[in-house]
Amino acid sequence: MPFLIATAPGRADRPNEDFAAVSAHCAVLLDGVSGPPDGDDGCSHGVARHVRRLGALLLAGMDAGLPPRTALAEAIGAAAALHADTCDLAHRDTPSATVVAVRLHPGGDPSGPDTGGAAVPDGMPGTGALPTEGTAGPGWLEYLVLSDSVLLVADPRPLPGAQSDPRASVRVPPEPRAPAGAAPDPRPGRGVPEPGSVRAPGPDARSGVLREVDGVGLVADTRLDVLRAELRGRGEAAGAIRALRGVPGGFWTAGSDPRAADEALTGTARLDRFALMTDGATRAVEVFGDLDWGQAFSLVSDKGPGALIERVRALEDADPQGRAHPRGKVRDDATVVSWAPEVLAP
Repeated sequence: MPFLIATAPGRADRPNEDFAAVSAHCAVLLDGVSGPPDGDDGCSHGVARHVRRLGALLLAGMDAGLPPRTALAEAIGAAAALHADTCDLAHRDTPSATVVAVRLHPGGDPSGPDTGGAAVPDGMPGTGALPTEGTAGPGWLEYLVLSDSVLLVADPRPLPGAQSDPRASVRVPPEPRAPAGAAPDPRPGRGVPEPGSVRAPGPDARSGVLREVDGVGLVADTRLDVLRAELRGRGEAAGAIRALRGVPGGFWTAGSDPRAADEALTGTARLDRFALMTDGATRAVEVFGDLDWGQAFSLVSDKGPGALIERVRALEDADPQGRAHPRGKVRDDATVVSWAPEVLAP
């Protein structure tokens, strides 16, 4: 099996709200969004159940060849229909998740014979068929990223025709401590642009882009980071960010509204080693500043996805009160999915 998966709950007494699943050519990774402090999210089933149902439906759609955004929209609609009669799905805090999904095309390229030389709509050939192994080229990868989870790839060179999107700007590893006198951040330690430095993109800016960072390719949806920085700059309370979920100009997660799929970043990359990570796993880079993106990717590639999670757990345990590295949760659910072509050797 070419995919490797490692996952660990943040706490032994709480369910793991991450979810990962793979098929022969597809992988999905979801990170459940924690509910409000008072526990009122309008749903009687909980976040863990939502991510498992949504993740399974998304994998089925990706594996059937649906365009990534279509697969996500249909999965959201189907998951919502399963409990629409019993839960308040219009509640702003209804269970939702960040999403990263990929589909492998083992041969050819997205502008090859299978697409008639045209650009690939939504990152997927209209037929939904995978290029054959005999097609020229090393292969390619489609991806979808929505909110905090990230994709890292070994080959950062963009495929021909790849387009830039300001919503997928580079995340910068944090300084160990916030500057003296800085306003509190609900998720301190994340490297974000200065307030007001990045504006919301237009509705057509939907194609993700691989950015070369620390020698690897990174796709990250930074809209939530930008919004937090802007709220912090205005002196808003930490909880104000919740009002911006699922609204135009805000940030989106996969809950009960299929429109979230339209906000997902999609794109293509060269088929090479890659890793999908939830933000619980990227803490080694984004919260603790212990590794850069290239080092985190090398650790996963050399020692397996579990090695990065073990590194994060050691860092969390070394700062059990969150004083040196303030964070919303002392320990968070963490999941990594990796793939390497050499695993496919007979």
